[in-house]
Amino acid sequence: MILSVQPFGLASPGGGARILRSLFEGAPVPILSVCTSPQAPNEMDTERERHLPVRPYFGRIEHTRLSYPISAVTLAYRPQFRQQLRSLCIEQDVKLIHAIPHGIDFWDAYLVSRDLGLPYILTVHDDLTYNLQDRVYLTQAMKRLATVWRKSDARMVISDAMGQAYNNRYGDRQYSVVTDGVHTIQPAPRSAHDGSFHLYFMGSVHMTYREPFQALVLALERLKASDSSLDVRLTVRGSIPFELTTGSVPVDVLGWGTQDDVEREIAEADALYLPLPFDSEFSTFVRFSLSTKMITYVASGVPILYHGPEQSAAADLLRRHDAGILSESLDPKDILSAVRSIPERRAHVVKGALELAESRFRIEEQRRRFWNVVLDCYPAKHAIAS
Repeated sequence: MILSVQPFGLASPGGGARILRSLFEGAPVPILSVCTSPQAPNEMDTERERHLPVRPYFGRIEHTRLSYPISAVTLAYRPQFRQQLRSLCIEQDVKLIHAIPHGIDFWDAYLVSRDLGLPYILTVHDDLTYNLQDRVYLTQAMKRLATVWRKSDARMVISDAMGQAYNNRYGDRQYSVVTDGVHTIQPAPRSAHDGSFHLYFMGSVHMTYREPFQALVLALERLKASDSSLDVRLTVRGSIPFELTTGSVPVDVLGWGTQDDVEREIAEADALYLPLPFDSEFSTFVRFSLSTKMITYVASGVPILYHGPEQSAAADLLRRHDAGILSESLDPKDILSAVRSIPERRAHVVKGALELAESRFRIEEQRRRFWNVVLDCYPAKHAIAS
């Protein structure tokens, strides 16, 4: 049995949960996922998940200015959490612990693994300076991450840029790059739609995306003003936590949908929007992390409109493979210029994106990488032949 520890449930809408769902499917060894968030997941598969909160949940005040001091409560409950995690490991006859550092629970999982003599694997999706920016224990968590990076039995990261940066920061260690993958790749670029420019975004819109989204809408307004007959619209499949000032261009926020919804809507889109925050305080996030939506996008046959800083893991990858249209400015004039280049460059950048998806993001390859790392650490006498 493998215990995977992280502060989200497998059915959560975020990218981390999506990656785990993909990697755990058809697992050669039983896996029990432990969600450590204070609030219980909305959905949970009780056969393969447990909710083991790091501290009590305090309701609405968790989402107010009090969230920062409330985070200090986590530190007081950690001994109790570790004991509960240790007991669960013994009860489930766990042979290996896997953890994702989105909080400080990765350190507690590491301590339990050392106490019980179990292998420990670290998988990093996002830098803690982004995940824990509003938590009392950020500095402590960063110090613990340095220790765990050096002393884990194995390490996985979401991008090579992250692995290289962590080796520079914490010391050279071997790591594997594992991220999300796609089951199917569109065989050829999809046809353009005459008389329209429908831009599509799927996923969670963070508050940090307010500036890119507002600048984008202004650019789309200018596009519409230049040709009143053009059907211009922006569709958001997911959630958006702020109001957008709009005029002649409708912004449709559809809420969360099914995978079938997303696939149908992508096929109907003229371009797919991939924003990242421009604020310097999020520089480590954009430099190291790869959005799971980007992986869906590159396999879609629809052109990608990247809108974010020049220095980012996503921009570097798209630029290197000529797999997207890049707008690296908040100036609506520059964004409009990128949008207007899409018809001419469409076939070329979609071809590059599909080749990138084929070479890097097949789900079979991601699973192979993940399970090679895990089974290399899994005690031999307990391993299950694949």
